[in-house]
Amino acid sequence: MALLDTVNLDFHVLSTGDPKILVVMDTSVWGFIEDKPSIIEIILPGSKKVRVYNFIKGKANVFNSSNLLITPVGQYCELVDGIYKITVKGSPDSHCKHRGFLKTDSAKLKLYKMYNSLNLEDGKSDRDKKEKIQDIDLLIKAAEASVSLGKYKKGMQFFKRAVQELNEYNECENC
Repeated sequence: MALLDTVNLDFHVLSTGDPKILVVMDTSVWGFIEDKPSIIEIILPGSKKVRVYNFIKGKANVFNSSNLLITPVGQYCELVDGIYKITVKGSPDSHCKHRGFLKTDSAKLKLYKMYNSLNLEDGKSDRDKKEKIQDIDLLIKAAEASVSLGKYKKGMQFFKRAVQELNEYNECENC
């Protein structure tokens, strides 16, 4: 079988650490549909509405609140953390790839602030605070792992617990 006969659609969502963007990198072998149009469908967390865009082959496709039609054109806000359901389709529609991605950038920024508050410079960090941070970090990693394995419900349970613990910590005045 010649390489031109082979079609293998694939993509990866890159974790950038920036809550304002979602980056989808094409890693497909387009074969005989290389010159045909392709699209990407994105369902935002908590939504059922499919948003459809042209997909640029062989490149990083960058999405933000403006081009996802969450905010007016040219205005940007953080994208909500949660599971993004993404489908890349080639032409004909018989070639497609589905993937769920758990965006955790906002939660991780809160976690990084907790890390930063440990005062590691002087070697006198609070053991309880350190354990709380490790627990939350583990929940986020477990959530990401679950979603990457297609276990969306379990992943969201872990993530919601992590966010709840982050919020409780941030509301605590003596922490």
